[in-house]
Amino acid sequence: MTTKNERPEAMVRGQITQPYHKRVAKRIDDTVVFNFPDGIPAFEDSKRFILAVNDKIKPFFYFKSLDVKGLSFVCIDPFLVCRGYSVKLAAKDQSLLGLKDVNTAFVLALVTVEKDPRNTTANLLAPIVINMENLCGRQVILDENFPVRFNIWAGLEAQDREEHRDTPPATV
Repeated sequence: MTTKNERPEAMVRGQITQPYHKRVAKRIDDTVVFNFPDGIPAFEDSKRFILAVNDKIKPFFYFKSLDVKGLSFVCIDPFLVCRGYSVKLAAKDQSLLGLKDVNTAFVLALVTVEKDPRNTTANLLAPIVINMENLCGRQVILDENFPVRFNIWAGLEAQDREEHRDTPPATV
């Protein structure tokens, strides 16, 4: 199964081709508890998380543990920063998530924040995948060759250049 945070009407053979952020975002606030039966690697005791959205740090989120005081992760939507990103879930991961429909998957990348924000990176190789139907999540390791430290700002700048290249010049 291949998933992107995209609109269901753009789905072709299990691969979705256009963003669906608004459909998922309506269901997320800091009262929604996501369950991670296996925890997150290296944090196996932390099984319940909330996603804290703060307009001041957009496009980033805080992924906060309810089980380990003070434990939180900075996350970002990987599709926002990396054009061509896709997630092909193994059958085992689909089963453990109870994921029957790719349109119910919400994908986040864990972020490593650096002193110089231009060096901040996202882990695209091991995203967080959440089934929005049952609120079950897990961190998965992909078979694809995505980087563990993808430079977020370089990705955003590349997408910005590409968008401007596709935009016709203004006429006076």
